[in-house]
Amino acid sequence: MAHVDRTALAASTLNSKWWLDVNSASYDTPTWVPVAGIMEFKPNKEATLQDDSDFDGGGWKSSVATALAWTIELKLKRAPTVASATAYNAGQEALRTASDLLGSAGRVDVSWYEITASGPKTEAYRGYATVSWSDDGGGMDATSTVTCTLTGQGARTTFTHPDA
Repeated sequence: MAHVDRTALAASTLNSKWWLDVNSASYDTPTWVPVAGIMEFKPNKEATLQDDSDFDGGGWKSSVATALAWTIELKLKRAPTVASATAYNAGQEALRTASDLLGSAGRVDVSWYEITASGPKTEAYRGYATVSWSDDGGGMDATSTVTCTLTGQGARTTFTHPDA
């Protein structure tokens, strides 16, 4: 087996490359509202694995992916906008409001993508999600933060990156 030439990697990209938007209109003609104040962003994709081992494996087990699930875990800074001392970011508010609703009324259409000025712009996803919203609380000297989890409803799809 011949080995291929390897190209060294450049500087690491930062996790702050991720942006998240919430659609405030219809799926076919979306109006994307940015979610501001993201302090932590963790996109997850998990496979459900089923054992498909057989006698032909010579004692080696085998698994096959039979389903996929996605989630996004966010830590958000809660602060009023620069434009209004009495208003929160509209994207955060769309997520918070959806977390209080049941069934399809609580479903949000979200997109997330990497957006570093000088970095790659290849990952761009969209999907429907259910929202969990929990105030982190803390001491009197703590800043206000929220933990928000988006749990995918069906497939996440790829789309052409907004900066492509």
